[in-house]
Amino acid sequence: MTKKTDLQKELLAEVKEGVKPSDLKRKLKRSKSADDIANIPTPPPLPDHLLHDQLKEKQTEIESLRTKLATANQHEQIKSLNQELDATIDQASSELKQGDTEIKSLERELKLARINRTNSPFTSNNYETKLDYFQYGLYAL
Repeated sequence: MTKKTDLQKELLAEVKEGVKPSDLKRKLKRSKSADDIANIPTPPPLPDHLLHDQLKEKQTEIESLRTKLATANQHEQIKSLNQELDATIDQASSELKQGDTEIKSLERELKLARINRTNSPFTSNNYETKLDYFQYGLYAL
């Protein structure tokens, strides 16, 4: 009812000779005050089941991101372990090559020593027996 009385007071103040009611109506429509403009209503709160569904969705999203992160960390760890393994393999390979060359060198020296031994004049069994008799003779003295 207060609006009706306010409207009547406003009409009485505005009504003058030569003013059409339609002009008043247009003027009133344009000059609404901030109090007359309706506030935009706030949206109603979401029901609990919608919030619960959104929460579940976000939790599954977080879990999937965590598994992706763990997978990425494992991938990096595997990559570094593979690099270490490659370095160890390279080192072992070079050590094996060095050992092979050393073995070949020693085999060569052994062959030369055997050849020199067979060509030596002291290699006969007769000489060894003569040494044994010589040693006995020395002991007798």
